[in-house]
Amino acid sequence: MMMVAFMMLVISFAGGTHDSLNGIVGAFYPTAIRGNGVGYASGMGRLGAIPGPIVGGYLLAAALPFSTLMNMIALPYVLLVLICFMLARRRPDNSDDVVIGTVVPHGS
Repeated sequence: MMMVAFMMLVISFAGGTHDSLNGIVGAFYPTAIRGNGVGYASGMGRLGAIPGPIVGGYLLAAALPFSTLMNMIALPYVLLVLICFMLARRRPDNSDDVVIGTVVPHGS
């Protein structure tokens, strides 16, 4: 029961961070290539999602113990959460862009 509660917690955090990455990742690219950068980052996420069902099928077919199976499924989500925390600590330079959360008056 504890493993199921942990999985629900991890997936809820990972789902929230994954959805918010589309908005956050734009601040890491210069204005001139921001659309391309966000599209590329989103595409890499989609590319990573392709083998997920295949790997999941193999894991289920391997008849592993439930706790091992859940730990293996949780690993990518835990890594995603850690990477999001690392991205939050990295601040893009605001040489030509407005950093999220700041207000720059017009004409300055």
